[in-house]
Amino acid sequence: MNVKQMLYLKQALGCSYDRLSELSGVPKGTIQKIFSGETKTPRFDTLNALARAFEALDSSPASACLSDSASYGSPRESALARHTLEDYYTLPHRRVELIDGALYEQAAVSTTHQQIVTEYVFQLTGYIRENHCECLVFPAPTPVRLDDDTYTLLEPDILVICDRDKITPQYIAGAPDFIIEVLSPESRQKDTTVKLYKYIRAGVREYWIADPYKKRVTVYANMTEEVLPTVYSFEDEIPVGIFEGALSLSLRTV
Repeated sequence: MNVKQMLYLKQALGCSYDRLSELSGVPKGTIQKIFSGETKTPRFDTLNALARAFEALDSSPASACLSDSASYGSPRESALARHTLEDYYTLPHRRVELIDGALYEQAAVSTTHQQIVTEYVFQLTGYIRENHCECLVFPAPTPVRLDDDTYTLLEPDILVICDRDKITPQYIAGAPDFIIEVLSPESRQKDTTVKLYKYIRAGVREYWIADPYKKRVTVYANMTEEVLPTVYSFEDEIPVGIFEGALSLSLRTV
């Protein structure tokens, strides 16, 4: 694991320097110098200690990083609680997401949020019907079980699934081909870090993050841990990669 990969994981998992120091035994100042680039050639044993810390976190719930003020949103209960799908389905009002064993409240959405979702669903559905595609569009709340474990069930704002065998009566079983999340103040960090990391690891092909406050769309295509996003404005015609550029979406009317 190289420094670039570690820095990516730090941002994706939301780990503070204090927490990384605690887990690895490497002084906080040393870690900061490594990740800032000030230390050009870190010691081999230092990198190994950091790599072991990240590998341990990678197999732990997202809450393992939360030893101080870091947060991914609004957990329903203690971030250290280890909940399962069974717990999720016993909730009387399931306006929550289950992420690595932690339950997160779903914030109330704005009318602008719903306009964006409606516009994207309209454009995607129109293209799919006109071109007789096998893909289907699902708006929230549509549960997605990304992996086979029982600790995560997400509800993307919009998803496109092209393998209909993944559609079950309860949820989408496996990674959708295309996901769009619309940011709210409460979901910003979760959508741009935790969910991004989960989607990459699960094999989602393309992920868009629509920001109604800055009127821009951040696009991750050909998803890998090394991928860099492309940022568009609401005025732009944005090509949909899973359709090989045959469809472009715009929020010009929002």
